[in-house]
Amino acid sequence: MTDDDLESIIVSAGSAYSDGRYLEALDLYEKAIAARPTNAILFANRAAILLRLDRLQEALGSADRAIELDSTWAKLKSEVYGVGAPCEPQSGLFIIVY
Repeated sequence: MTDDDLESIIVSAGSAYSDGRYLEALDLYEKAIAARPTNAILFANRAAILLRLDRLQEALGSADRAIELDSTWAKLKSEVYGVGAPCEPQSGLFIIVY
């Protein structure tokens, strides 16, 4: 997949997400991740979609993978929210919206 193809998929996924078409957005992010499996942003955005779909365990897994891939990314780390007790981070669940 070319960079232009990937960009087109990501733009389409963002539009689908914004319009509430979460399953479509998830499918598009899955394609993007298959092409770029080391891109933390893709995993972060997939986590946000999975969260909207109430697929919490999958969202946590995707969020954790994003952090594994890039634990130094300031925006990612600054937007981590815990699951469990308030203000008690349990895992890397976050939402990234572009």
